[in-house]
Amino acid sequence: MSVAQLLGGSLREAVPAYASLHNYTPAPDLSDELASALRAAKVSGFKALKMKIGGRPLREDLRYLRLAREVAGDNPDLVADANQTYTVPMAIKVGRLLEELDFAWFEEPIPIEKYRANER
Repeated sequence: MSVAQLLGGSLREAVPAYASLHNYTPAPDLSDELASALRAAKVSGFKALKMKIGGRPLREDLRYLRLAREVAGDNPDLVADANQTYTVPMAIKVGRLLEELDFAWFEEPIPIEKYRANER
C-alpha cells in the first residue's frame, strides 16, 4: 500500500515542479549559458524556473535577472535563489528588481543569522 493510501488517499494526480538551473560556474559571462538553460527548460514543459543568483557582483546578478525575464517572456514563472549571499541592503535592491520583473518569489536572500530587519 502506498503512503498516500495509508494517509487516506491522494489529494491530486500531479504535483507542479520547477526546473532549477543556472548554478554557479567559473565562466566569466553566464549570459549564453543562462539563456540556453531557460530555453531548454521551457521546451521541456516546465511552468516555473528557479535560477541561482549571488556569489558574483550585484551588477551582474541584476543583468542576469533582466536577461532571464527577456528570454522567458511572460511564461514560465521565474524564481530567484540567492543562497543567503546578500546583505540586507543588497537584498532589498534585488527584491525591488524582482518585483518589477514579476518573479514569483525570492528564496534565501540573506544569511539566516540576519533575519531581523534592523541587522545589516
